[in-house]
Amino acid sequence: MGAGGIDAVLAGMGAHPTIAGVQQTGCRALRKLASDNDANRTAIAEAGGIAAVVAGMGAHTSVAGVEREGRLALKILEPRSD
Repeated sequence: MGAGGIDAVLAGMGAHPTIAGVQQTGCRALRKLASDNDANRTAIAEAGGIAAVVAGMGAHTSVAGVEREGRLALKILEPRSD
């Protein structure tokens, strides 16, 4: 997070919304950054990561990899009720 990875991933996804591979890789990267890291999960959500994942999925509904990685990312990023 401190090195700007989240911002870089979101910027890439935003700059290339029509490229399925960027969206798929971006979703995977966000998922991995958020996995077992509450600070990153919160930072991603606050930076618009959930909306970016949803937009990527919406733009590539027929691309299984984007849909799979997006669902997995959303599962990790969804707000938790503790």
